[in-house]
Amino acid sequence: MLNGKIAVSIEKEFSEPANERRYIVGVDIGSSTLAAVTVLDSQSGKVVKQLYFGRDVAVRQMKYEERRAKLQSHADKGSEKANKYLKRLKHKQRNFVKTRSGQVAKEIANLALKYDACIVIEKLKFRAVRGKVNKNGRKKINRIPYTQFREFLKSNCLKYGVLFQEVDAYHTSKWCPKCGALNNGHDSVNYALYTCKKCGLTVNSDRKASLAIAVKSLLERTSQGLTNSCFVQISRRKVPVNGLVRPDDGVLSGAVHLTQPPMESPLL
Repeated sequence: MLNGKIAVSIEKEFSEPANERRYIVGVDIGSSTLAAVTVLDSQSGKVVKQLYFGRDVAVRQMKYEERRAKLQSHADKGSEKANKYLKRLKHKQRNFVKTRSGQVAKEIANLALKYDACIVIEKLKFRAVRGKVNKNGRKKINRIPYTQFREFLKSNCLKYGVLFQEVDAYHTSKWCPKCGALNNGHDSVNYALYTCKKCGLTVNSDRKASLAIAVKSLLERTSQGLTNSCFVQISRRKVPVNGLVRPDDGVLSGAVHLTQPPMESPLL
């Protein structure tokens, strides 16, 4: 209770099995693009569509922070005017991020409705990364409105009757969709790209991650015995999709079959 007001959080479990939906919308939430999306056909194993949502969020966030840094420097010198404008700017930034997160969440829910699909995201926990990520990297991570955007997605899914699922984030950024190898994730030269050291594939890292999220959802669906013939093959090289599964996960590790036609994935 705060100031005589009571806040109540209500959550609802989605009881309908995910296998009722043919299409899967994999959503990767990131710092450069709020949501990179892959629409996967679970029956043919093909990528139907890949899209970006909310690219403007990161751009506006950077502009807000540049202005805030200048105002902060004046506020530190004792400027009351700068301190006043700084508070207004912080409030304006929060409102912008909240509004755009809600808008993007609704757009993705509408996309799922169009394909009668379920929406899948990663289970993420942002922890202190001191010593592993530089200052700019930490700023990018802090700019991701993950929790807020996730709640907007769940709310829209509940409102429009769209199935919502979360999957383990294990290796979704490292897995190569062409040969199945595991790499470092983002390219060391260009953070926006993923380069496989084994087969040489170079693709956009966010869109590739959204594909991995969708495929992982399909693997979980298969492992639970929810489908009769739910198999995954990413290319003619017969990709070992077990790279997306934790070694100690005995259920999923034995649920991978590679029998479907090759997946077409225009990731660049």
